[in-house]
Amino acid sequence: MQAQLWTISGLSAELGIDRRTLAKRLADLEPADLDKRTNGAKIRRYKLADVFHHMLAAARPKATPLDPSAPGGIDPETLPPRDRLAWHQGEAQRRKNDLEAGQLYERAPTLELFATAVATFAEQTRAIPDILERRAGLTPRQAEQAADEIDTQLEQLKARLLDQFAHPAS
Repeated sequence: MQAQLWTISGLSAELGIDRRTLAKRLADLEPADLDKRTNGAKIRRYKLADVFHHMLAAARPKATPLDPSAPGGIDPETLPPRDRLAWHQGEAQRRKNDLEAGQLYERAPTLELFATAVATFAEQTRAIPDILERRAGLTPRQAEQAADEIDTQLEQLKARLLDQFAHPAS
């Protein structure tokens, strides 16, 4: 199947981006096809996948020179003492600003809130067999089986959550 080629105007309409803005963003992207009209105008047509990858690459934050994980990044621990101190103070200020802006949360209160939410969920879930016994006519044996299964599932959930919080994904 051959990929459809898009003009700037077509992409603009599809993506909801102004045509001039999109043309500026794609200025350094090589078109998949260049059609010359009889009046000398050039119609550039792009593959949607190329545009997508180009826009994603442009949207990625640029690595700072002190980002050790970035290509060519510098490890702050290798800096002279004064520069290292300035870097650590800057990072502490950045974390403080992120906390104040609500973009970063402290671990302990967040875990406490999450634990409260999970405990409330577990409490409500454990009440389901009793409710079904009263309202839906489950036998005591069926309600007991449902309660056992709910307890099993909640224990598995607890184990998974504890594992996840002990080894958070990076």
